[in-house]
Amino acid sequence: MEDSIPSPGTIRRTFNIKYNKQVVMKPIKGTPGVHAQVHKSRNCLSGLRTPDRYDGLLAIGVILYAVIFSYLSLFRYNTFQLEYDLAVFNQALWNTVMHGELLTNSLEQVAHSMAIGSHMGVHFSPILFSLVPFYLISPSSHTLLIAQSVLLALGAVPIYFCGREILGKGAGCIIAFTYLIYPPLHGVNLYDFHEVAFLPVLMGFVLWGYVSGKRNMMLLFALLALLVKEDVSIIIFMIGLVGMYQTRNESLSSRWHFLVLMIMSVLTLLIFFLVIHPYFIPSAPIGSSGFLQQYMDPVHSATQHSSYRFDYILKAFTPLLFVPLLAPELLLISIPSFIEILFSGSIYYSVWFHYSALIISTLFIATIIGLSRIRSWEGTVKKNVYTPVLCLILISSLICLGLFSPAAEMVLFKGTYNEAALDEHREYIERVISVIPQEASISTQYNLLPMVSSRKMIWVDYQDGADIVLLDNAFEWRAKDFTDNQKSITEEYELILEENYVSLYVNKNNPSLLSELSRRVSSL
Repeated sequence: MEDSIPSPGTIRRTFNIKYNKQVVMKPIKGTPGVHAQVHKSRNCLSGLRTPDRYDGLLAIGVILYAVIFSYLSLFRYNTFQLEYDLAVFNQALWNTVMHGELLTNSLEQVAHSMAIGSHMGVHFSPILFSLVPFYLISPSSHTLLIAQSVLLALGAVPIYFCGREILGKGAGCIIAFTYLIYPPLHGVNLYDFHEVAFLPVLMGFVLWGYVSGKRNMMLLFALLALLVKEDVSIIIFMIGLVGMYQTRNESLSSRWHFLVLMIMSVLTLLIFFLVIHPYFIPSAPIGSSGFLQQYMDPVHSATQHSSYRFDYILKAFTPLLFVPLLAPELLLISIPSFIEILFSGSIYYSVWFHYSALIISTLFIATIIGLSRIRSWEGTVKKNVYTPVLCLILISSLICLGLFSPAAEMVLFKGTYNEAALDEHREYIERVISVIPQEASISTQYNLLPMVSSRKMIWVDYQDGADIVLLDNAFEWRAKDFTDNQKSITEEYELILEENYVSLYVNKNNPSLLSELSRRVSSL
């Protein structure tokens, strides 16, 4: 076969293992194995481009995931389980679409003030503008929740492509399905909405290009990933740094992609911290972005809740049977992200939070490389180990899905409350919100924020000067946030509605709004 004789450029960076119709070249002394260029015959290339049953199975899995998790996300919304972050992004996109503003919202960095700022001053996330066309069609929180489920489902695609190229189509399909049932992924999906939902699919393509030698693809998707959030720069920089080391015996003309990755990462951080961040928040000190705080006092952070950190690491690696440890050069890329998660000031090291999006793609590509190394073992060992390990990863993932997946807990929660009564209560609150004029500002509790976020000005907890104060005592632990301000509310606001646990107050300094709302609520 013509691909049995590699070109001189191929020999520099590939290692030789045969399986199926794929040939991966062994590393020449001093060259990196992980940057293997996977070579295939023309027949193999043709097969990869022709959809087959494995491609069909992947498509079914992606669609099922998107449908199921869209339903579960909307279920959490309808049961008042989504709060602050969803409101931030929905209001930012609402103000962008409806008022032509740049991702402005009244919740971030200006809490407890009457000002309004842009999300761009808090995090560098221009990737959010790609959602605007979809949001124009249906401007609501529902659109963001569905978009998030679709984006995370698509993260299985690069994992499948990488797996089938290195391990074969069947194994690639199994690893992709393991991704779809991975508990930390479910936490990303079900915890409000966040821009990091773009990361699994984008970083999946970056890392696929990285391990298979498709460096132009790696560069393109790295550029897109840098538009997700400023801390992604650290991941991309690490890929460039490790890549430069792994290819140290190559000429610069063949590995310039890694140098470009490092330059792009540094430029992104500099532009954000020195230009964008000060422009939107002039009073904030340079480098005050939240993700940097983890690096400021790691010793103090490490002494807090250490058992939770150990639990998080177990839950991240157990579904994959710790196979990613067989690809330490890939795990090296994820070290800054693990530090960001494990040394956070708050307990973000949980499968219920969205921060796992920073490491998921790396863990799965490392799993593929780890399995390829198990398969390359000499003698009969590979026959006795590789297939059982692959099957055990799937079995372990299924067990972990039932034990600690947020999705499984949501399914169990569904049968623990009076669904009809809660639906009726939600519909009543939506009717109350619908009579509030669009231009009126609202101060409310955390779990009502997403429902009122499709307007220009909202605040969480008590905001002196807001037009409306909206409380729902059916969720007493949230309504009690206003307890300390009850005297001010009584003095400055008129209670015009108190029914079905809902209390609606109108600012006495706005008599026209008070008159209009008094008339409207009488018809509820």
